[in-house]
Amino acid sequence: MRLSFRLKTILGVALIEGVLLLLLVVGNSDYLRRSFDDELNKRAEATLQLFIASSKDAVIATDLATLDEAVHEAMRIPGVRYVRVYGSDELLSQAGSLSDATAPFVRDEHIVRVSDGVYDTAAEITVDGFSFGRVELGLEVDTIAGMLDDAQRHNVILAISEILLVALFSTILGGYLTRQLRTLTRASHAIAEGRIDTLVPVRGNDELADTARAFNRMSAQLQATYGELQQAATFFENTAEAIMITDADNVIVGVNPAFCHITGYSEGDVMGRDPSILTSGRHDAAFFNHMKDSLAREGRWQGEIWNRRKNGEIYAEWLSIVTIKNDAGEVVQYMSLFSDITKRKQDEERIWRQANYDALTGLPNRTLFMDRLDQSVHRAHREGCRFALMFIDLDRFKWVNDTLGHGAGDALLQEASARLRDSVRESDTVARLGGDEFTVILPKIHRNQDAEIIAEKILKHLQHPFLLEGREVFISGSVGITLYPDDADSVETLVRNADAAMYQAKEAGRNAFRFYTQSMNDSAQRRLRLEGELRKAIVAQRLDVHYQPITELATGATVGAEALLRWNHATLGRITPDEFIPLAGELGLISELEAWVLKQACREAAGWPGKPFVSVNLSGVQLREGNYPAFVQQVL
Repeated sequence: MRLSFRLKTILGVALIEGVLLLLLVVGNSDYLRRSFDDELNKRAEATLQLFIASSKDAVIATDLATLDEAVHEAMRIPGVRYVRVYGSDELLSQAGSLSDATAPFVRDEHIVRVSDGVYDTAAEITVDGFSFGRVELGLEVDTIAGMLDDAQRHNVILAISEILLVALFSTILGGYLTRQLRTLTRASHAIAEGRIDTLVPVRGNDELADTARAFNRMSAQLQATYGELQQAATFFENTAEAIMITDADNVIVGVNPAFCHITGYSEGDVMGRDPSILTSGRHDAAFFNHMKDSLAREGRWQGEIWNRRKNGEIYAEWLSIVTIKNDAGEVVQYMSLFSDITKRKQDEERIWRQANYDALTGLPNRTLFMDRLDQSVHRAHREGCRFALMFIDLDRFKWVNDTLGHGAGDALLQEASARLRDSVRESDTVARLGGDEFTVILPKIHRNQDAEIIAEKILKHLQHPFLLEGREVFISGSVGITLYPDDADSVETLVRNADAAMYQAKEAGRNAFRFYTQSMNDSAQRRLRLEGELRKAIVAQRLDVHYQPITELATGATVGAEALLRWNHATLGRITPDEFIPLAGELGLISELEAWVLKQACREAAGWPGKPFVSVNLSGVQLREGNYPAFVQQVL
């Protein structure tokens, strides 16, 4: 049976008091046995001295009546057997039971003798050293012993009473002392059962009160810690990020539900195993050695890593690992926190491709082309090598787009892009700048002929028929080529030079390639200036309409005139129609220009005598727009 602390305390106090009582009784009995004779002597001596004090005057005066009264009074003292009083020579008075064996003491003798159960003693009655008589006294031994036994019993009863009172006080004190301890015990059990908000009342200001306060502080701290643990457990169970905990030997000891969701492994699949079960094989030993070095040196590592799910699928994750150490600085655990960033990587890849690749052809767009061209310039400068840049324009693409529709135009661009890729090396870059304009970067060429070979291959591939909507369509290409560092050493200049060379190829009859020359640059600069001046001339009506007569051969009479557009620039001089008419077509100004010529010719012809007709040359753009008859009718 288990005893409570309170009962143990009471029993302990009772045991100690019992031992003390036993020692007291035994010691008191032993003391009484040893001091019995002394007690007899003391009682006899006291009785003698008391009697002598009361009878001294009667003895000296030989007052027998008073002496007899004193003797009988002495006999009333418990335990006195007899009393005899002698004068100088004779017995003066006596009382008590005297036997024949009770002989008088020898004179001047002060001794003690025990005979027939009587304790005999005697003493002289003296005044200033002169003896007036003698007193003999007998005490009954049994009576004195009984009196001593009564005293012993009284002492024992008194001792027991005192011990019982002490026991009662000890019990009350023990109950008071153990009450707080019992309260602490019950509170401790309550906390052990999960009721961590348990507190104990504080009574007084002693050590037990201090213990209660310390317990309450511990309980409050435990509540705070438990709250933090609950928050951590809630986070562990519900966070969308996977958590994996391994011991110091890198053995998995805990995972959360997000880990199972991301990896496809259940908790039972991975507990007690090495995290290498997730390895994808994409990272080499140097990658993991760097990770271990960072953990050992800094206690943490984070970065992007590719792992493998249970179903074999490889996925990307952002991983953070921290080292957990004990107070001695020893590694006890590693905690890994990671999230699946596969979709984010795919989105980033898609956004990057949208920003850097042409959606129709899949080729690098202008942005990526400019970046790669810049890299090529820096690489060639660093390595001291040459590279070529090509600009390619598809001849007759506009006709295909206008005639067969945009669907056919898109199909043509896609097929042309594929043929361009087939015409170059893997290390070369093919890009689409927009519309029907393409570029090719040819790194590390040693001779101009290397660029010529690729240009000829491109032109040859573009000459093959394109099957568009069940029809064979033929186009060609115009290629402009510039070289680094022969022609330029900057991105902007290279682009401008290749564009100028490409226009020279077009002017040369198309389906051709041209290398950039300085004269091409001059021509390009002039063309650039003409573009701006032409726009201004049309707005300000600084162009002139000249007329060439139309004569009837039979009669020789002038029957009409052909309107001819001329441009005489204030600083550039006379600019021929062969130069500015195609430019107006490329700039989209041809319709506006033709409308102005038609109005001007009609206005001036209306004042001619004989009303001859006037002929105005128009481009195919007006005819394709479909509203030309209404426009002419409006002008007329």
